[in-house]
Amino acid sequence: MECAICRGDLVEPKLLPCAHFSCRECLMSWLENDVKCPKCGIQIVDPALRASKTPDDIASSFPTDTHLTVLVESARNLNMRRICRVCGAKMPASTICMSCGDLYCDRCTYVHTHMSGAREHVNEPLETMTPDRMVAFRTSTCSKHIGQKLDRFCPTHGEAVCTECLGDAHHDCQGIVVKLDKKYKEAHPMLGKMIGMFTEGEKTLTKAMTSLDHYVSEIDKETKAEWAEIDAVCDGLERSVKACRKRLKDLAKAANTDAKSQVKNGKKELESKKGSLESHREMAERLQAATSASTVSEMAHVLQSRVKDLDFISPLASDLKRIKVPLKKVTIDPEDVNRIHGELATLGHLEGMPKPPGFTV
Repeated sequence: MECAICRGDLVEPKLLPCAHFSCRECLMSWLENDVKCPKCGIQIVDPALRASKTPDDIASSFPTDTHLTVLVESARNLNMRRICRVCGAKMPASTICMSCGDLYCDRCTYVHTHMSGAREHVNEPLETMTPDRMVAFRTSTCSKHIGQKLDRFCPTHGEAVCTECLGDAHHDCQGIVVKLDKKYKEAHPMLGKMIGMFTEGEKTLTKAMTSLDHYVSEIDKETKAEWAEIDAVCDGLERSVKACRKRLKDLAKAANTDAKSQVKNGKKELESKKGSLESHREMAERLQAATSASTVSEMAHVLQSRVKDLDFISPLASDLKRIKVPLKKVTIDPEDVNRIHGELATLGHLEGMPKPPGFTV
């Protein structure tokens, strides 16, 4: 009995194509901005139709559930403060008039049922009254002609009518009007058939949704296995990258070691020459300080010939050039690196998802 739009009690409930209900006024306001049911999101009006007709016309085209209308009104009347309509707050009500829906105390009930215009009205005790009982009574009597029983059904207007209605609004429909009891008997098996159809549809949809739930579980399972495979591939690539990094660093380290070893050996060679020069210098200094003319003369002659043979200055540049060889570097081709990056970027692809198992709807 709740409006799908305002969430309040239904007023003139309109049955939407999705089987939800809304108040007529709420529906008219809603159609100004949207064409979908606010509760389930199903389209209830074609956008082209909304553009060509007014919200009032569209709302009028939806059927009004009179049974629900009376049920909402009856529930509201029973939930309201139970005081006598005539006496007011002075006296609590004890009965409800099934024809006009007003509440009365015992004294006013007696007066109401003896008034000429209300002699056909039926008053029932509030203690045992329920909305369903009120609906059963209200829908069996004509709302336009008080006291008249609804005993005919007009297929043209799709509503139950009384005898007086046939002479008024349904004058042109008398030829096709049928007895309400006959329509009632026809309605029951038809409703039973529809209930069976709806029940089977619900079962089919439930089965389909269960199948989809199972499919979601299968997707999760396959995704988990796929992640494990991806981890294995990426872990393998990571190990390969680490191994490649180590190999390249080992090559660079070996080149570094070779270069430094050659420089070290060259340095030892130069240190040896330097030691020889230091020894000859010390000998020359010692002879310079000596007083023996013969010794100084003889050794000076020897040193002079040694100096010519040593030639320790001129080959220094060529020695340094020989020792300071360029460092051998590991060659990393940028094209190879870019190719590997490209292959990693395009690694893997998505295939079409398989059809859900057992999905037949």
